[in-house]
Amino acid sequence: TAMMSCFWLVPQQLIAGLSEAFAAIGLIEFYYRQFPENMRSVAGAFFFLGLGLASLASGLMVIAVHRATSRGDGRPDWLAQDLDEGRVDLFYLVTAAIAAVNLIYFVACSRWYRFKKSDGAVNAGNDVELDESSKKAATAVPV
Repeated sequence: TAMMSCFWLVPQQLIAGLSEAFAAIGLIEFYYRQFPENMRSVAGAFFFLGLGLASLASGLMVIAVHRATSRGDGRPDWLAQDLDEGRVDLFYLVTAAIAAVNLIYFVACSRWYRFKKSDGAVNAGNDVELDESSKKAATAVPV
């Protein structure tokens, strides 16, 4: 196999970092808007709890891949120390499959979720109210 530079990973890691940064802003905003006012500090705690659990799950996934792909004949597993000997491409394929399942789950949850009404005049300009005819027309169109 040909040697590859580690810089092939830079665009992927850059895009992943930017997407996580923008998702974090949206998630915190969602928590603050949807939690009751007296529980908004809990919303911030949920954000950081989610980051911690995601980090733990990432480590557990690496351990699981090491165990599942290790062979007794001395050949390296998917995540070998020398990336040229391992099968990192298959690891990324599994990660992409998990991300696809997560996207499907997110879309399902977002379709069933109902936003709570905004409280206070601060958010009064941000809510859009639909009349009954618009609601009927919006539900009649398949997405």
